[in-house]
Amino acid sequence: MATEKKKGQDDRIAEPPKDEIKDLSARKPHLDEDESVKGGRINMRKQTE
Repeated sequence: MATEKKKGQDDRIAEPPKDEIKDLSARKPHLDEDESVKGGRINMRKQTE
């Protein structure tokens, strides 16, 4: 494992993950409020039944 090389980039790598977390948190509420997602789950249930 090249942990020594990543140590130097640790400061730089610490920033991008924050952006990714913002994207995920921004997408999660979107999916929860999205009715199409619930409709998709209902369709999945109909197929299994």
